[in-house]
Formats: sequence, structure tokens, C-alpha cells
Amino acid sequence: GLRRLSRIGEAPRPSEVVEALLRSMRRVEGVAGRTARWEGVGVDGGLEATNVDRFFGFIEECRQKCKACGETELRYESGLVLRVAAPGSDMTKWSLYDAYLAHCGLQHASKPCRACSSVDVLSQRCLVCLPEILVVEIDRCHGGAEAQRQEVIVDEQIAFPRAGAMHLHALVFHFGRTRAAGHYTVACRGSDGGFWYFDGTREPLRVR
Repeated sequence: GLRRLSRIGEAPRPSEVVEALLRSMRRVEGVAGRTARWEGVGVDGGLEATNVDRFFGFIEECRQKCKACGETELRYESGLVLRVAAPGSDMTKWSLYDAYLAHCGLQHASKPCRACSSVDVLSQRCLVCLPEILVVEIDRCHGGAEAQRQEVIVDEQIAFPRAGAMHLHALVFHFGRTRAAGHYTVACRGSDGGFWYFDGTREPLRVR
């Protein structure tokens, strides 16, 4: 299964592994019949939700406006991993909050308009419903191969507009110039309330 997640010669990113695992769990729940109709969410106006969605699924409000005819569209989409891009190389220091606000900004997109043949639209999205556990990936590559290494500020508590507040539980770190190469480590909140740093090359370490 993991081979299908990545291109030839590349290892899957942690977010891809997590998302594939959660989608597999959703399928198992669906086959077992442990689902409920989630009205108003999804492309067809409804989604069969499971306990996986209750714990990890979030909802984004997606707005779209055609630049040619002005037709607007509003829909609600679900997700299991929120992917945001690092704001840009002109910022030397930024936070997860900065990345999320950039994610919510107006974007030019090539999507078909329902009212005309144009594919030139403006789109905007934002979180409106949070899960129990929100998995976020920050994309440092901006569509390229080499990652940018600005300093990141990750607060222990953060609140996104309209979505609510969250408490940090874990961080995954990547050491390496590209997505395809490097070394991953993780810091997780322990039962004592502090963070423990895990690296396969040494013993776990309690950190500030």
C-alpha cells in the first residue's frame, strides 16, 4: 500500500502514511456498517461519516467565483490531513497561524465553472469544524524539490478564526534538503504533560 503513495524512488511522507491509514480505517468502518449520514458535506451534498471522521475529520468552507461570468459557488468539504504552505521565502520567521491565514487567502485556480466554459476562478477556503485531533502538514517546498528552512514558531495553544482552539500534542521534524531524502524525528507530549523527543539514533529525551 505504501508503494502506491509515492513516486518511484521516493519514500512516502508521514502525512501520506497517516492519511492512507485513516482512509483504510474509514473503509473498514464503512464495510461494517458503522456509519451515519453527514448531510451538507461532500461533492454530492452528503458523506457517510464514521468514528474516524469524528476523531480526525475536519470541515472546510470552500467559496469559488468565476472571473469570466461572476458565478459563485459555496460548498463544504471534509478532510483528514490539513495541508498548508509555508508563507514565503521573504519571511525569515513565521508561525503556523501565518501559514493558515495564507491558506485561507484568495487563490487563483484552474477549475471549471458551472455556468460557463471558463476555468479561471478565484477560490477561498477556511476551517469551520475541528476534529478531536487535527493533523497538519506544513509544505516547505512550494511545489519544488528543495525545502526552505525558515524558523517556525509552533505555539502550544492556537486558535484559528471560526474554528476554535487547539492544544499541541506532537510535532514531526524533517532533516534533509528534499522530501525524498532525510531523517524524521518526533516530539510527543507525555503523561507528565511535558514533551519527549524521539530519535531512532538515541534514547528518548525530555525537552523543554
